[in-house]
Amino acid sequence: MIKNIDRGNFKAKFDIKLNLLKIKNPSLDKFLKLLPTDTDIYIIGGFLRSINDSKYKPKDIDLIIDLNSKTLSKYIDSAFKVYEKNRMNGFKVKLSNITLDVWSLENNYAYKYSFTVYKRNPECISMSTFYNYDSISLKLNNKELFSKYYEDCIKRNTLDIVSRNRDYYFNNPKKEFLLLRAIYLRKKYNFNLSKRLTNIFVNAHTKDDHFVNHLFAQLKSEKKYQNLLRKKDIENFILSLK
Repeated sequence: MIKNIDRGNFKAKFDIKLNLLKIKNPSLDKFLKLLPTDTDIYIIGGFLRSINDSKYKPKDIDLIIDLNSKTLSKYIDSAFKVYEKNRMNGFKVKLSNITLDVWSLENNYAYKYSFTVYKRNPECISMSTFYNYDSISLKLNNKELFSKYYEDCIKRNTLDIVSRNRDYYFNNPKKEFLLLRAIYLRKKYNFNLSKRLTNIFVNAHTKDDHFVNHLFAQLKSEKKYQNLLRKKDIENFILSLK
């Protein structure tokens, strides 16, 4: 079971972990130093969760930066010799021991489609994530941490959707991925699913006779999840909802 965040030591542990990463990857250190000092930089998700959960080994570090895509690309070009585009017009850089994913704030799904009102604080960034488990962010400029929804997930052992706007799911282009992730997290951490999330699964299955096959097709493109999930796991999960 994942423990609650030790706020007294979290920031010190974060500094150590980030500094070690920059030492191993001078190009990352160069990139962060190139950015204007008044630019808001947010670290989200797995890298932060790994500080709280020593058993979790992040494969990437996710940054959201308050620069437009064109300007951000210039800094990416200056710092990294090789990179590629990722989803939502972001940038993916393979570092020595981890992958760096960088997005412009303007391309963040929740902000782009007005599901979250942007304010310059990590609370709003955290609210742009889909699941409470993923809802942890830190503003690098001042080390301000927001983890309310993540901690709620751990405390109640329940996976839930952060946004109360129903269109955040129904208009989301990654619906199959999001539902597959819920099954994966449920199996990995033995999470309960909130009533709202359970209802989404039930409705999706009711309306789609090939729902399991669509989730399995998504699984085939998610190597990380294949270590834990098989098609039978998806089928058993759907059967458990009945």
